Amino acid sequence: MNTFHSLITTRKVFSNFLLLSCMLWMNKTQAQEGVFEQFFHPNGNVSSEGMMIDGKPDGFWKTYYPDGTIKSKGKRTNFELDSTWVFFNHEGIKTSAIKYSEGKRHGETIWYDPEGNVKEVAQYERDVRQGETLFFYETGEVRKKVDFDAGKEQGPAFEYGKDGRIITLIRYENGFVTRQETINRYDTEGRKTGRWVDYHPNGNIAVDGTYTNGLRHGIFKTFDRRSNLLSLEKYENGMLVEDADEVKVLDIQNTYYPDGSIRSTGGYNKEGRKEGIHRIYDSGGDIIDGVMYSNDVKIGKGIVDRAGYYQGYWTHYYPDGEIKSEGSYVDSKRDGDWVFYYPSGQILQKGSYIEGEPHKQWIWYYENGSVLRKEYYRRGYEDGESVEYNAEGEVITEGEYSNGSKEGEWYYKLGEHEARGSYLDGERHGVWKYLYFDGKTRFEGEYAMGLETGRHRHFFPNGQLKQEGKYKSGLRVGTWKTFNEEGMLQLTIKYRNGLEYKINGTKVQKGDAEGLLEGGDIEN
Repeated sequence: MNTFHSLITTRKVFSNFLLLSCMLWMNKTQAQEGVFEQFFHPNGNVSSEGMMIDGKPDGFWKTYYPDGTIKSKGKRTNFELDSTWVFFNHEGIKTSAIKYSEGKRHGETIWYDPEGNVKEVAQYERDVRQGETLFFYETGEVRKKVDFDAGKEQGPAFEYGKDGRIITLIRYENGFVTRQETINRYDTEGRKTGRWVDYHPNGNIAVDGTYTNGLRHGIFKTFDRRSNLLSLEKYENGMLVEDADEVKVLDIQNTYYPDGSIRSTGGYNKEGRKEGIHRIYDSGGDIIDGVMYSNDVKIGKGIVDRAGYYQGYWTHYYPDGEIKSEGSYVDSKRDGDWVFYYPSGQILQKGSYIEGEPHKQWIWYYENGSVLRKEYYRRGYEDGESVEYNAEGEVITEGEYSNGSKEGEWYYKLGEHEARGSYLDGERHGVWKYLYFDGKTRFEGEYAMGLETGRHRHFFPNGQLKQEGKYKSGLRVGTWKTFNEEGMLQLTIKYRNGLEYKINGTKVQKGDAEGLLEGGDIEN
C-alpha cells in the first residue's frame, strides 16, 4: 500500500516538473522570438512599430510622423542598428539611406535633396567618413569628388561641370583647402578663357594651355599617357609663334643605373648648353634632387615633381652664382622660412610664408646689415606692429596693422616734419598733427574715415598762422583765410560745397581762385 502511494506521488511530482519545464521553455522561446508592439502619438496614430525582445527593440522597425507619414524604417540585429536604414521628410520623400553595422555607420550613406534626387554619396568605416565622397547636381551629374581620410578631406579633389569637364582643382590637407584653381571655364560669351586642361582616360594630363577670348594664348603643353612631354608650343591670339624662346626644342639626355633605370635627365639647347630642369632619381625612380639652368647657368637647385610643381627646399641664384633666395616650397607655393639676399651676399629680407602668403614677422635690411623695416603678417595681410628705420637707425614710420589695414596711432618722419595721427579701418580718423623738427606745429586738423572734417590750420616755421578753414565731409566750406609770415591777412575765400564762391568779398566764376592759395593743401 505504501509502495503504491509512493509511486503515485512520484508520478505527480514528475508530471508537475514536466509541465513547469514546458512553460519555462515556451516563455524563453517566446522571449527569443519577440513580440510585435506598437507605440502611439497623442492623436492616436502609430508613432513606431516593430519587434520587442526583453523590452528592447529588435528586428525590423518603422517610425511615423503624427499624420501617419513614414519617418524611418530599418532593421536591428542584437538591438543594434544594422543594414540599410531609410529616412523620410514630412512629405514622405526620402532624405537619406544609411548602412549600419553593429550600431555604427559602415558602408554607403546617401543623402537626397527635397525633391528626392541623390545629393551626396559617402563611404563610412565604423562611423568615420573614409574614401571617396561624390556630390551631385539636381539633374544627376557628378558635381564634385572629394577623398576623406579619418573623417577629414585629404588630397586632390575635383569640381565638375554638368557636361563632365573638370572646372576646379582643389587640394586638401587635414580638412583644409591648401590650393584651389579654376580651369576649363567659359566667359560670358561662351568662349574658352583661362587655363584649360584635357586629360587621358588614366587621369594624366593630355593638353595644358591658356585661352583668351576663345583663342589659344600662351604656352601649350602636350603629354603622352605616361606624362612624358610630347610638344611645347606658344600661341598669341590663336596664332602659333614659330621659334619662340620659351618653347625651344631641347635635346633630352638621360643617364642610367646599371639595371637600366633612369639616374638623371635634363634638356640641352641646340648649342649644347643645359636648359630648364635637370632631375636626379634614386634607384627606385623617385626624384631626389634637381638643378634649374638657363643657357648653361645654374639659376636654381631643388626638386620639381612630375606635375611641374616646386617641392621641398630650394636655392635660387644670381647669374654670377651668388645665392638670391632660399627656402621651401609646397606645390610651388613658398612655405616656412625664406631668406632673400643682395647680390653682395648680404641679407635683403627674411620671413615666413604659409601657403604662398607672408606670415608672422618679416624683416628688411639695408645692405650694410642695419634693419630697414620690421612688419608682421597673417596669411598675406599686414597684421601687427610695423616699424621702419632710416640708414642711421632712427624710426621714420611706426604703427600697427589689423588684417591689412592701418589701425590706431601712427607716426611718420617725413623730410622737414613729422606727423602723428590715428587710422580706423585704414582711413585717417581723428586729429592729425604735423610738427616741425623744433616741435612747433606745422598742421593740425581732423578726419572722419578718411575725409577732412572740422577746422584745419597750417603754420609757418615761425609759428604764425598760414591758413585756416573748415571742411565738411571732405569739402571746403565757409571762409578760408591765408596769411603771410608776419600774420597779415592776404586772401579770403568763401566756399560752398567745396567750390569757390567769393574771393576777398567778390563773387567769382569757377576757377578764378586757382593758384591764389600760396601754400595749398598739405599732402596726407
